[in-house]
Amino acid sequence: MHARTLAILISAAALPVSLFAQGQQQATPDRIEISVSRSVTLKIEEAGLAVTIAAPTSATLDSVVKATETVGVKETDLQGVNPYFGTPAPGGPSDNRVVYNFIIRVPSAQLPATLQKLDQLRRTLLAGESGMELVGQNVIGFGASDRSREAARTQLLSDALGEARARAETLAKAAGLQLGAIVGVNEAFSGFASGGIGIGGIGIGGAPLSNTAGVYVLVRFAVSR
Repeated sequence: MHARTLAILISAAALPVSLFAQGQQQATPDRIEISVSRSVTLKIEEAGLAVTIAAPTSATLDSVVKATETVGVKETDLQGVNPYFGTPAPGGPSDNRVVYNFIIRVPSAQLPATLQKLDQLRRTLLAGESGMELVGQNVIGFGASDRSREAARTQLLSDALGEARARAETLAKAAGLQLGAIVGVNEAFSGFASGGIGIGGIGIGGAPLSNTAGVYVLVRFAVSR
């Protein structure tokens, strides 16, 4: 009899659990794969704000950041730069300007104070001679801090791995097999936008502004007779 690959699939009802066997005709199953998804809603700790500054083409990024440092704008908050060329308004800024788009995070409890600082910055720039102007400030959403999200990720991953082992032990016992060590893990982490105006998953510093943390893991266990 020619050797052939044996593949067995056993699924537990309503559970994303499967048992695979690979090898010769007489081989026993050698792997159990378990997938687990877990998520948690976190406390809202931060607010995200979009701050837009128009400046003369002669202005440098350093000068724009320095002019806006009272509201906590940093160079790393820059999300984009757009040139603007148009007809100047009488008594207004030059027609040739560059628009700087910043996105900043502040503790949610400090949002009212930050909005007041932005209003003061708007009036300060208008009264000055730099040619800069605060042309937009919008609250784009609320979320947990990166620190809280990373702590939640660690806990969720630990819980998911524990659940995966418990499921695998149940499945292995039902199949008359001995559960062995973990031989592979795939993990995906996610966050979801929540609250605020026009957020739609807007990224803040490369991460979503989110108050939800979630993990998905696919764990592979060795099994034997």
